[in-house]
Amino acid sequence: MSIRWLLGMFVVVPSVSFADARSDVANELGNFAPRLKPGEALPASVVAEPRYAFTNCTKAIAAAKKAGVKPTDKLVGSFEYHPKATKSGDRYEITFGDADWICAEYTARLKLEQSAGAIREGVEAGSKEKAPPTAESAKGYNTGAGKATADRGTACLKAIDKLVKEGVPATTKLPTTAGETTLEDAKKPCQALIEYGTKFEEFVAIEQKAKQAERAKKYEAAGIKGAKLALMVEYDNVYWRGTGCEKIDDVAVLARASVLFQWLENANGTHTIRKYVFAGNAVKGKSDRTFKTEAAAYAGCR
Repeated sequence: MSIRWLLGMFVVVPSVSFADARSDVANELGNFAPRLKPGEALPASVVAEPRYAFTNCTKAIAAAKKAGVKPTDKLVGSFEYHPKATKSGDRYEITFGDADWICAEYTARLKLEQSAGAIREGVEAGSKEKAPPTAESAKGYNTGAGKATADRGTACLKAIDKLVKEGVPATTKLPTTAGETTLEDAKKPCQALIEYGTKFEEFVAIEQKAKQAERAKKYEAAGIKGAKLALMVEYDNVYWRGTGCEKIDDVAVLARASVLFQWLENANGTHTIRKYVFAGNAVKGKSDRTFKTEAAAYAGCR
């Protein structure tokens, strides 16, 4: 309360008391401090909840400072995970000067959790790959399988670098199914994943090249080469069609054809007819026409 002179008389004006300010900031910090248990990540429900935005934590401290709360003043609340907290009855006590740790730690964990998916995925996958890939382990995989693995490692490293640049300490811990790790230590399995995926892709490429060479033999025997051969090998498991959309099974017919079609069925139920025009073994043209119905699509093979 404060006393002011107004119109020739003293009046009592209510104001926020010092005790209220301490209580308010302790209560507000109680939204954040209990979620800072060592070794535990912030739950997704908290990360997505606006009232748990880190700005609310810093605003509470700023409001308390404005109300006159001093660094040496005591706050009592749910501060059991604060490194400097002392027991006070059934609760915990910290000084207001140490309250900044709550906001800083919460902010770091919030940023960490927002990027944690890519880091956890990289760490967990990278920790599983104990032995280097071999030609045998890459058999049966399509082109891009190794790259996808390496990309997960790259995404992990990028997420770590982003967090560190935003001020999250490299010593910040992150729980994963492979065990708890710091951001700095997480780089090792993520880098290992990049190296594993890169080498794996090399083995996949060798196998795919051998398979392509094998598939090419029947087309080469019919005199197909160059750009036309590349198309035949790429779409070896797809029917080529001629005029009227008739399927062509004879490689010799494919070799002689100056116009060929492919029939593509789209996810939305439409049908696309792709037309290739050849001059010998050179591709001279490619065009698509999309039709609403299967019956209408036959008009595209002309």
